[in-house]
Formats: sequence, C-alpha cells, structure tokens
Amino acid sequence: MEQNDEVQKQQDLSDQKADTAKYGFILGLLINGTALFAAVLANSLVAVSDIINGLTETLSIFLTWLAMKRVAKGNVHQYNYGQGKMENLASLGIVLALLFSFTLICINAVARLQHPSMVNLSGVMLYLVMALIALATNVFFWFRAYHLATIASSPGIEAQWRLFRVKAISNAFVFVSLGLNVVFHSYSWVGYLDPAFSLVVASMILVSAYKIFTKSIYDLLDGALEENVQLIIMRELAAHFDEYQDFHGVRSRRVGSRVFIELFLQFDPERTMREVQDSIDTIRRSMEKSIKSSQVIIMPSTSRIA
Repeated sequence: MEQNDEVQKQQDLSDQKADTAKYGFILGLLINGTALFAAVLANSLVAVSDIINGLTETLSIFLTWLAMKRVAKGNVHQYNYGQGKMENLASLGIVLALLFSFTLICINAVARLQHPSMVNLSGVMLYLVMALIALATNVFFWFRAYHLATIASSPGIEAQWRLFRVKAISNAFVFVSLGLNVVFHSYSWVGYLDPAFSLVVASMILVSAYKIFTKSIYDLLDGALEENVQLIIMRELAAHFDEYQDFHGVRSRRVGSRVFIELFLQFDPERTMREVQDSIDTIRRSMEKSIKSSQVIIMPSTSRIA
C-alpha cells in the first residue's frame, strides 16, 4: 500500500512537471508572438533579442514537454531504469537553444555598438506593457518549476527553472533599458544602452547554458550521486552497522528524478537467510525514506566490487 502511494505521488509530480512545460510553451508562444510586432516597431535591439531568445527557448520548452510526457508514461519493459535520460537529452536541446540566442544577440549587439541608433518611442511604450506581462508570467513559472525541483529534482525541471529565471531577468533588463531610453531619449549616449543591455543578457544566457550542460552531461555519463546524497548513504550504513559484517562498495546513478543505489554488504555466515533478509529490508526501507525518489538494492557479497 505504501509503495503504491509512493508510485502515485511520483506520477503526480511527473504530471505537474509536464504541465509546467506545456503551459510555459503555450503562454511563451502567445506572448512572444504578440510582442514581436511591438519590438520591430520600437526599433530596439534588446527587445528584438529578447523576442528571438524567447521564441528559441519556447521551442526548447516544447521539446522538454514532449520528453517529460514520454518519461511520465514510462516503459520499464524496454528500458529497465525508465526513460529519465530523455530529460537530459531535452536539457541539451535547451543548451543549444541558449547558445543560438547568445550568438545571435552578440552579433547584433556588436553591430549596433558600431552604428548606434535611437529607439521608436511609440513602439517602446507598447513593448513596455508586453515586457511587464512577460516578466510576471516567467516569474510565476520560474518559482513553480523551482518548487517542483526542490520536491523531486530531475534534469528537465532543473533546466526549466533556470530557463524561466533567465527569461524573467531578461524581461527585467529589457524593461529597464527601454525605460531609460524613454527618460533620456534626447541624449545621444542613450543609443549605446540598447546593445549594452543586450550583452548583459547574453552573458547571463551563457552562464545558464553552462550550468545546464554540465549537469546534464554528468548524469548522462552516469556520474555518482552528489556528495550530500553519498553522506546520507554513509550515515544510514553507520546507523545500521550491527545489521551487517562488512561493507564492500556502492554503485549509484541518477535517471531523471529517480535515484538508483546498489549496496554490497557482507553478512555473518552463521545467520539464516531469513535473518539476513530482515536486515536487508530494514536498511533498504530506512535509506529509501531518507533519500527522495530512491530505489535501493542490497546484495550480499564476500569481496569488494571491482
């Protein structure tokens, strides 16, 4: 019964993650599509860059949504560890989208720095309204995705909250940049604000892309669990030291939001198999309770694993 409740809880979390990506894609498409007209009318590089960045990231959110839907369905017959790695691949798609936006923004910003031009005030006012709407939307999805990541972290949802954070901060920079253009429109130096703010946004995009890339690659290569999780494993083993005779090693991997842990323990040969199994169940239940979304397998062993 308890195991069924846990499975249902994981399924509900997977559905919530997929819904976050789905609604983020739909609203992103509507907002960016509407704001594109205002950005062109405003003759603002930072606004156009923001739209290009937004549309590119909206496409990557769509791909992430498809991956999350596939993961939520599951297919343990063909993929014994589930299809969580698809979230890693979708995260790499987000990285490519961010790098594309970074390159495009930098090229346009350098060109505008060489030939600065003033923005169109009538178009700016319209885009300021759109920027506020986009900012509020992206802040909402940023905190929603971050909340889900704290409950059940996975590459897909980690990439999502970082992506929405970049989008929200980008919207804020656009709003400030265009606001300064309106206030100081009569000064010639204001023509440099637009490309300067674009380069700031580009640098933030690059940092986020790097963080998402390193996390996704590490999980794709089946890197060991984070140090804090390994400390929990050691703490649990220490708490049940009287249940086993020797420790011969541990293997771990993360697949999407799920954690798989294999422990190799030596037990007293004088004990019956039933007694050994009781000890295994005690350690396993305690460890799975301490580590979210984990599956622990304990294998009796008499020698250290290679």
